Formats: sequence, C-alpha cells, structure tokens
Amino acid sequence: MKKASKHIVILDHLYGEILDPLDITPIRGETTGQTGSQDFSTLFKKQYKDKKVISVGWQENPDLEKIVELEPDLILMTGERKDLYEDLSEIAPTVGYL
Repeated sequence: MKKASKHIVILDHLYGEILDPLDITPIRGETTGQTGSQDFSTLFKKQYKDKKVISVGWQENPDLEKIVELEPDLILMTGERKDLYEDLSEIAPTVGYL
C-alpha cells in the first residue's frame, strides 16, 4: 500500500482549490501569481491561513533551490512549465496537466 504524500509543493494555486475539498492539506510550498511578490492568491491564503506554506517564487519562474530545501515528496505542476519537468522530477515525483 502506498502512503499519502506529506510534503507537497504546488506550482499553481488551483491545486490548492482542488486539494482542499478533498481534505488533502500537506502543502509545504506554493508559487505566487505575480512576479516579485511573496503573496499568495486571496483564496489560497483564506484556505490555508493556518498552514505554514512557503513561497517558492512566481509561478512563471519557480525557485528550484527553494523547492529542494522544502524536501517535497510530490510536486504538482502545470503544462505551462513542462520545460521544468525533468529538473522537478529529479527533486521529487512530479505530476502535472497539460
């Protein structure tokens, strides 16, 4: 039996909207929606206000070093960053949609 992920990094705030109703909340890191900002989307902040989620940079240019530091056991990405798939897969199992 496979164990559930406990340290997820998401590269799109929409994953937070999907995972929250499923009661999957072990998110460690998330990208921001604006360049140069460390702020998460308003909805994401509301859903995860009691969680210690770390910014891993802007979703157009995630900080791979920061992702490595968080030691994720799963990375959820979008097809918009498929160019990073190989690099992300070296950090942790990576799943995404196109």
